Amino acid sequence: MSILRAAGIVVAAWAGSAAAAQVTVSPVQVELAAQNKSALVAVKNAGSTPARFEARIFSWSQGNDGRMQLDQTKDIRIYPLVFEIPVREERSVRLVAMIEPGAIEKTYRLVFEQIPQGAQPDGGTAKAVSILTDISLPVFLAPPEPERKPDVVDLEVSKGHARFEIVNGGNAHIRPDAVKFALIGKSGQISQEKLRDWYVLAGGRLSYDVRMPDDCRRVKAVEVEVVLETGTIRKTAEVASGACRP
Repeated sequence: MSILRAAGIVVAAWAGSAAAAQVTVSPVQVELAAQNKSALVAVKNAGSTPARFEARIFSWSQGNDGRMQLDQTKDIRIYPLVFEIPVREERSVRLVAMIEPGAIEKTYRLVFEQIPQGAQPDGGTAKAVSILTDISLPVFLAPPEPERKPDVVDLEVSKGHARFEIVNGGNAHIRPDAVKFALIGKSGQISQEKLRDWYVLAGGRLSYDVRMPDDCRRVKAVEVEVVLETGTIRKTAEVASGACRP
């Protein structure tokens, strides 16, 4: 079970019969830049037993389906790598960028892996570690002049599916607050559903595929609404006769 809160992330999980740590992490997103190349992330143990963690940093890319690709990196140094948090206490992990920002934002994931009491951390070897709690935070190294260019493209309905993409033509990430998909009839909106919202990294795109109802004779059009901090993008496409059939 995980709960996202404004002040941080509260995580509680279970693996087998052993209860994992309940921890609060703040901030939930790390922003680095040329004028601020280091940051602290606070990890607080809100549980009833001490908790040990190993911290790792990975470069982060992703495909059009939003699936993350994580790779080892030396761009950012973190300290400490392994730490223990007594009950009701807090530890801070420092991140320091070892490279200068480029023209395009660089993206990373900071991962905290809980280490069971009595076990040894992986330490970069092939030895397996049983993980109880796994927390992943986004880390961004901003370009000197960040620019975001979101858009919705290629919205169409055919063979029983509505498809579209959210694209980001800028040099820094976007994260929609909401992505909504609506069916429009002759008299107005028939229904609306919320779709998954996720990051679209610099120069990237995120593809959506929504199954249309089997009988959509009442549907005259579909509408996509992407709500962003900077405004809302709306795109509409007509539904041709027979487009709802596979």
